[in-house]
Amino acid sequence: MAFFSFRQFLGLIGVILTAWILNKGQHILMFALDDFSENYTTFLGEKWWSTEQLGLCDDETLDVLWQRNDSICLTYFYNFLPVDLEIVSWEPALVIYRNLLTPRQTSDFMNLIEKRDLIAQKTSDYGNQKETTHRRANGSFIEHGEAEITSEVHNKVQKRIPALNFTSAELFSALSYLPGGHYSVHYDYLAYRSEKEHDWWMKNMRNRIGTLIFVLKTAEKGGGTVFPSIGTTIRINPGDAFFWFNTQADESQEMRVNHGGCPIYEGRKVITTLWVRAKNQPILPMASTDSSIHASWLIPSFSNTFRPEMKTECPLQ
Repeated sequence: MAFFSFRQFLGLIGVILTAWILNKGQHILMFALDDFSENYTTFLGEKWWSTEQLGLCDDETLDVLWQRNDSICLTYFYNFLPVDLEIVSWEPALVIYRNLLTPRQTSDFMNLIEKRDLIAQKTSDYGNQKETTHRRANGSFIEHGEAEITSEVHNKVQKRIPALNFTSAELFSALSYLPGGHYSVHYDYLAYRSEKEHDWWMKNMRNRIGTLIFVLKTAEKGGGTVFPSIGTTIRINPGDAFFWFNTQADESQEMRVNHGGCPIYEGRKVITTLWVRAKNQPILPMASTDSSIHASWLIPSFSNTFRPEMKTECPLQ
């Protein structure tokens, strides 16, 4: 029989704890380093942002992706309705839907959100939720059919964006960012260590294939959405929406769509998000499984040869 000294026992415990921490990964380390009493220059949670990320957020002259020849605007018609689309990036897909909501729809959705109790939002760590300095925003979830305006918007996006099945989308996630609010760079794709950690959505609807964000109110200063790997920041108007794919066609993670909610310096930003799940998505069996899902899949009747008559003038940056 082998006997251990007390020092050896402590050493064994240390090895076990080290292995456990490494297994939990980067998220646990970030939570352990979280400190609500941290010293900061501009906003709480500033330490989670790199200089390059904040530069792309704050300095519009650094954002030149829209100047590329293949970053274009176009209009397509579906159900006899025009849809104004701006292609920021073809692959990985990152697109803007201009004026997707009317001023009345934008106002009605804002009014609905104003009537709700918004709570501090948390960050997910393998399914566990915790309030952290990575994310400083208040929000609430809203059912698709909870109000006339939510039903109207949900039905509208299904008619205007036929490539996606929005019946497989999560609830609307309404978020309000006040000065100092932000969400450090992250992925919307959900990572789990094992199937035992899957929640109802993951078990029944699979992962988040894509994200559609509606802008309802913009801040006076700050508040864009930065995509560091793509090299751009989305700065759009109330009523506009933007979309990207979180997965490739085989439902593996799209690694180039890490993004963050840029800090608010003045005013208030309000958005609502639809995370689109993979179940019953017609696009998945058709798209190539060995690469990113191309933005052309979002354009009805798009051919490999671009039709010049579809092109329109882009809004001034």
